[in-house]
Amino acid sequence: MQRKIGKLAYIGANKFIIAPKINKQFQVFKTMLMICGGTGITPAFSIIKYVCQNKDPLQMHLLYANKTSQDILLKDQLTKFQNECPNLKVTHILDKEPVYKGLQGYVTLDVLKQVFPSPNNDTIGTFCGPTAMNKVVAELYKNYSVKTVVKF
Repeated sequence: MQRKIGKLAYIGANKFIIAPKINKQFQVFKTMLMICGGTGITPAFSIIKYVCQNKDPLQMHLLYANKTSQDILLKDQLTKFQNECPNLKVTHILDKEPVYKGLQGYVTLDVLKQVFPSPNNDTIGTFCGPTAMNKVVAELYKNYSVKTVVKF
C-alpha cells in the first residue's frame, strides 16, 4: 500500500496532481474524503467551491471537526453548497457542544465508518487541521484502508 503525504492540486474532472511542484502527472480519483479541523477547512473549501460551481463530477465527503458550533468557519457557504451540489456531503463533529444533535466527540475510526463510503482505488483521503489531529487522522485513514492520503 503506497501512501502519499504532501501538497495537492485538483485540476478538475476527477484529476489530481500530488506534489505538483515536483510531479506533473495526474491521477484520477472519483471520491474525495476530507477531514478538516478548525481553520484547516480553507484548502478543502477551495476544492469544494470549484467542484460545486463548475458542476464537476467529483464525489466529496467532508468531516469537519470543531469545538463548538460557533467555531465552524464558512458554515453558511458549506450549507449552501451542500444544498446545491448533490455530490457534496458535509458532516460536522463537535467536541465541546453540550446540546448538539449531530456527531459529538473526536474523529475516530468508528466515525469514519459511519460518515464515509467504503474506500476503493478511486478514493483519495485528505486532511488539514491542528498538528495533533493530523497525526491521528493520518493513522485513521491507514486503518480505514485509504490507499492514497494527502495532507493539504
